[in-house]
Amino acid sequence: MRIACCVMRVVILCVGLVACSNTSVLLTTPVSTPHIESPQTPAPLSVQAALKPMGMDCTGDTEAPLVAAGWKLLWQKVFDNAIARPPVVDGSQVVFIERSDPDPYNMKDTALVIDPQSGIIQWKIVDAQQPVQFVSRRVISAQASQKYWLFVLQYLKPDQLGTPNPVQYEVVVDRQSGQVVYDSGVLSDAMVTAISDEALFDRYTFSFMRRVDLPSEQTRWTNYWDTWSPIGLFTEGHWLYYFGNDRYASKYDSLSGTLVTSMTMGLAPDFGGVIVAGQVAVGRGNDVEAIDLQTFSPIWRAGVSSFVNLGSNAYWDNLPSMIATSDSVYLFDGQNALLRLDLQTGRTVWRVPLPGTQAMSRPIVVNGLVYGFFGDGTVRAYSEADGTQLGVALKVPLWYWKDTDAKEWRDLVGGLGVAGDTLIVTTGCRSVYAIQRAQ
Repeated sequence: MRIACCVMRVVILCVGLVACSNTSVLLTTPVSTPHIESPQTPAPLSVQAALKPMGMDCTGDTEAPLVAAGWKLLWQKVFDNAIARPPVVDGSQVVFIERSDPDPYNMKDTALVIDPQSGIIQWKIVDAQQPVQFVSRRVISAQASQKYWLFVLQYLKPDQLGTPNPVQYEVVVDRQSGQVVYDSGVLSDAMVTAISDEALFDRYTFSFMRRVDLPSEQTRWTNYWDTWSPIGLFTEGHWLYYFGNDRYASKYDSLSGTLVTSMTMGLAPDFGGVIVAGQVAVGRGNDVEAIDLQTFSPIWRAGVSSFVNLGSNAYWDNLPSMIATSDSVYLFDGQNALLRLDLQTGRTVWRVPLPGTQAMSRPIVVNGLVYGFFGDGTVRAYSEADGTQLGVALKVPLWYWKDTDAKEWRDLVGGLGVAGDTLIVTTGCRSVYAIQRAQ
């Protein structure tokens, strides 16, 4: 989801999570609810772990959440299977990945597109042109433009399990009708993609990138990929921006594929550690760096400790680890603190410690508040003005998928998203909650 910004266009590179909001008062008196403790005295819930790689213990994940006074539970939905990865929200739709089994030998992912106001499933994507011999299906990314959703599906053969190059498909779907408008067929690699209303951009092999026009499905151009370590691809207006973990960044004419300019960044951004905010790109690696997208030159670099806990969706694959508004960047750092940085200068506006438990989401900005989802199952709110913690809005049971030998599949954990003024919370199992401020 693109985030509006000021006249200057910036790209921010980083590792961790970011969020921002305006000042508001949050009440913390809970409604009467069994099984969950009051947010006024939050205590960590006992962590539930998978009993074995073949399944999960989701006992209790259907119970009601604890909702603070001043908030209302809009809906609670219990799916047939666990929800993997954080929710992906864009405008009036939210995508959940329903996973039939967390074991990589048996998992079958389904992408569900939900109305965030009602929780009703609008349509779903189960398969691409799946050959019978593929036994495992995983949705590895979901991106949206105003017209389309782009899903990248990964299939594994029995003899490919554990190998670095599984077969992948790209599926582009009309947002309103749920009809597939493009199916790529088998690709050797599709880890880096971008979508606009006019085209799909991708690295479709290890050596080449391309533009596929939509809905005609015609390939407009193909270029040799000039790096082996891409981690971010963005389309904004007439331009296509590429960022690599080798510190190489480049700007292309999106219509012709012509290279316009390139640069070497001061840091190597992590996978998912680049966001675009207006005319600025922000990247996160060992530090945080901002780049002016018009001049394609560095603006500032700020020292921020890396978030390296791979068991948390606060930093996961191609999901952004921070968020930007018109004037600020928000993220969680590697020392369990929430930061607000000035977008134009990189100056730390404020930095506040977290409540003794790990962040499980990137920061979220809604109606003057900065929200985070934490390892004790709480959604907490902070003031955008000075970072003051204003209270706990929600507390839910939270599950973790723990398998130290399968870190590649570590995305079965809780998450937080926002659609308008609605907060969407997943728990790592079957339940999903939607809450709003009470009027």
